[in-house]
Amino acid sequence: MVGTDEATTCVGLVIRNPESGMISVAHVDSPDIVEIGITQMLSSIVDSKYAILDVHLVGGFNDVSHQVSANFSNCVFKVFIR
Repeated sequence: MVGTDEATTCVGLVIRNPESGMISVAHVDSPDIVEIGITQMLSSIVDSKYAILDVHLVGGFNDVSHQVSANFSNCVFKVFIR
């Protein structure tokens, strides 16, 4: 079991490779580290260019005034869409 806490405006990211069973978990608290963080996570669990992955975002809240959580989530989505 793994976890993260105090993810108010932050986002927990879990990536699992169902073929190998490898899992990587991150606590994303800055949009500046999203791309490099995901690249590092993927390098540890993906063996080929094309892999089927389970990806889960956890945490954050609807911070209407500042949109911090939405910005983190959007950064994560953009990396996976490329």
